[in-house]
Amino acid sequence: MSEADGTQPTYHRVPTRDARSVTGGTQTGANQIAATVPIDDGLFNALVDTCDEFGAQAFNGEARWLQIEVCTDGTCASTTVLVLR
Repeated sequence: MSEADGTQPTYHRVPTRDARSVTGGTQTGANQIAATVPIDDGLFNALVDTCDEFGAQAFNGEARWLQIEVCTDGTCASTTVLVLR
């Protein structure tokens, strides 16, 4: 996936994890999909957990990290995990 600009619909799947690693840790809350997130010069802004979709167990006082994944279909069957730069 290359840098995007708001010309295509994108979806962002955001699970919470209990370890700061792309391959490590356990998912601690439900997947959340933010639909049709606008992208401007590669930047985006999406609200997550607006109705406690992650669940109470996701944020229990322990360290948590959001894993942000981008996909081009509503099911997010195939995603690209965003990593820090």
